[in-house]
Amino acid sequence: MKKGNLVLYKNQPALITDVQGDKFEITMEAGTKKVREKDIVPLHDGECRSIKAAIDAEVPVADFFEGETPSFAELAELLWGTYTAEQSWKLWQALCSSPYFICTSPAEPIGIRTQGEIERLNQKQAEREQAEKLRQDFTAAL
Repeated sequence: MKKGNLVLYKNQPALITDVQGDKFEITMEAGTKKVREKDIVPLHDGECRSIKAAIDAEVPVADFFEGETPSFAELAELLWGTYTAEQSWKLWQALCSSPYFICTSPAEPIGIRTQGEIERLNQKQAEREQAEKLRQDFTAAL
């Protein structure tokens, strides 16, 4: 990892702004911090212009095939052809929050859920929302 690389720190995007021995100075949306290499995970090996550019990057929408487990980099290249360091944070964020993907680390393969798994997740979410609405209605009536 080197200056200009985009990394994850506590599952948030950070930009390496300086390397001093075994310490990395990173800039996050909330400010700057010095951390050890073991505390950060590389997100892209290219140079990122700024943390703001990474946070504000747009992610294209694409269709994916079930049963494949591409790497993060392969999936990003599939989406963009070539992708920039700035775009890597938004892609990682979108993949992690999507019901379609199983993401643990940029270094691990990305799992793609089957249509049946997605339907079960959506059903569970709808049940949770309905239960919450019933609790709120009960509390309001009480």
